[in-house]
Amino acid sequence: MAKSTTSVSKRGQALPKGTLKVSREVATMLAELAEVRKRQNEEKRIADFLRKKIVSAVGEENLTLIHNNRVVGSVSVDVSLSVRKERLLLERPDVFNELAEESKRVTLDTK
Repeated sequence: MAKSTTSVSKRGQALPKGTLKVSREVATMLAELAEVRKRQNEEKRIADFLRKKIVSAVGEENLTLIHNNRVVGSVSVDVSLSVRKERLLLERPDVFNELAEESKRVTLDTK
Protein backbone atom coordinates (compact mmCIF):
# COMPACT_ATOMS: atom_id res chain seq x y z
CA MET A 1 0.00 0.00 0.00
CA ALA A 2 1.50 3.33 -1.06
CA LYS A 3 1.81 6.13 1.45
CA SER A 4 0.05 9.41 0.79
CA THR A 5 2.34 12.08 -0.57
CA THR A 6 0.42 14.87 1.18
CA SER A 7 2.10 15.84 4.42
CA VAL A 8 1.81 18.72 6.84
CA SER A 9 4.64 20.56 8.57
CA LYS A 10 4.69 21.32 12.31
CA ARG A 11 3.26 24.76 11.56
CA GLY A 12 0.27 23.24 9.79
CA GLN A 13 1.48 24.20 6.33
CA ALA A 14 1.14 21.69 3.54
CA LEU A 15 4.45 20.36 2.26
CA PRO A 16 5.13 20.36 -1.49
CA LYS A 17 3.53 17.59 -3.54
CA GLY A 18 5.71 14.48 -3.62
CA THR A 19 7.12 15.25 -0.16
CA LEU A 20 6.47 13.07 2.88
CA LYS A 21 7.41 13.85 6.45
CA VAL A 22 8.97 10.73 7.97
CA SER A 23 9.51 9.53 11.51
CA ARG A 24 12.82 9.69 13.35
CA GLU A 25 13.01 5.90 12.89
CA VAL A 26 12.87 6.19 9.09
CA ALA A 27 15.39 9.06 9.09
CA THR A 28 17.74 6.94 11.24
CA MET A 29 17.35 3.95 8.91
CA LEU A 30 18.17 6.17 5.90
CA ALA A 31 21.32 7.44 7.65
CA GLU A 32 22.30 3.84 8.44
CA LEU A 33 21.66 2.84 4.82
CA ALA A 34 23.96 5.65 3.66
CA GLU A 35 26.74 4.36 5.95
CA VAL A 36 26.28 0.77 4.75
CA ARG A 37 26.47 1.91 1.12
CA LYS A 38 29.61 3.89 1.88
CA ARG A 39 31.27 0.79 3.36
CA GLN A 40 30.08 -1.36 0.45
CA ASN A 41 31.51 1.09 -2.08
CA GLU A 42 34.88 1.06 -0.30
CA GLU A 43 34.87 -2.76 -0.14
CA LYS A 44 33.93 -2.95 -3.84
CA ARG A 45 36.78 -0.58 -4.73
CA ILE A 46 39.24 -2.79 -2.83
CA ALA A 47 37.82 -5.99 -4.35
CA ASP A 48 38.03 -4.53 -7.87
CA PHE A 49 41.65 -3.49 -7.28
CA LEU A 50 42.58 -6.97 -5.99
CA ARG A 51 40.70 -8.71 -8.81
CA LYS A 52 42.62 -6.69 -11.43
CA LYS A 53 45.97 -7.44 -9.77
CA ILE A 54 45.20 -11.18 -9.53
CA VAL A 55 44.02 -11.43 -13.15
CA SER A 56 47.11 -9.50 -14.21
CA ALA A 57 49.25 -12.07 -12.38
CA VAL A 58 47.47 -15.29 -13.48
CA GLY A 59 45.82 -14.42 -16.80
CA GLU A 60 42.34 -14.80 -18.23
CA GLU A 61 41.80 -18.51 -18.85
CA ASN A 62 40.04 -21.29 -16.97
CA LEU A 63 42.47 -22.31 -14.24
CA THR A 64 42.64 -23.84 -10.78
CA LEU A 65 45.03 -21.85 -8.60
CA ILE A 66 47.22 -23.86 -6.22
CA HIS A 67 49.61 -22.74 -3.48
CA ASN A 68 51.50 -25.18 -1.17
CA ASN A 69 49.54 -28.08 -2.69
CA ARG A 70 46.23 -26.48 -1.71
CA VAL A 71 43.58 -25.04 -4.02
CA VAL A 72 43.37 -21.34 -3.16
CA GLY A 73 41.13 -20.20 -5.96
CA SER A 74 40.11 -20.54 -9.56
CA VAL A 75 39.62 -18.49 -12.66
CA SER A 76 36.49 -19.05 -14.71
CA VAL A 77 35.98 -17.36 -18.03
CA ASP A 78 32.47 -17.04 -19.41
CA VAL A 79 31.49 -15.28 -22.61
CA SER A 80 28.00 -13.88 -22.93
CA LEU A 81 26.10 -11.84 -25.44
CA SER A 82 24.85 -8.37 -24.66
CA VAL A 83 22.58 -6.06 -26.58
CA ARG A 84 23.52 -2.45 -27.19
CA LYS A 85 20.10 -1.06 -26.38
CA GLU A 86 20.80 2.52 -27.44
CA ARG A 87 21.93 1.43 -30.90
CA LEU A 88 18.98 -0.93 -31.29
CA LEU A 89 16.60 1.85 -30.28
CA LEU A 90 18.14 4.22 -32.83
CA GLU A 91 18.46 1.75 -35.70
CA ARG A 92 15.43 -0.50 -35.14
CA PRO A 93 12.94 1.22 -32.81
CA ASP A 94 10.19 -1.15 -34.01
CA VAL A 95 12.13 -4.20 -32.81
CA PHE A 96 13.18 -2.48 -29.59
CA ASN A 97 9.59 -1.49 -28.73
CA GLU A 98 8.29 -4.95 -29.57
CA LEU A 99 10.79 -6.66 -27.27
CA ALA A 100 10.99 -4.08 -24.49
CA GLU A 101 9.39 -5.01 -21.19
CA GLU A 102 8.48 -2.61 -18.44
CA SER A 103 10.08 -3.24 -15.08
CA LYS A 104 9.64 -1.51 -11.75
CA ARG A 105 12.65 -0.40 -9.77
CA VAL A 106 12.48 1.33 -6.40
CA THR A 107 15.52 3.43 -5.54
CA LEU A 108 16.27 4.93 -2.14
CA ASP A 109 18.52 7.96 -2.26
CA THR A 110 20.14 9.02 0.98
CA LYS A 111 21.34 12.50 1.86
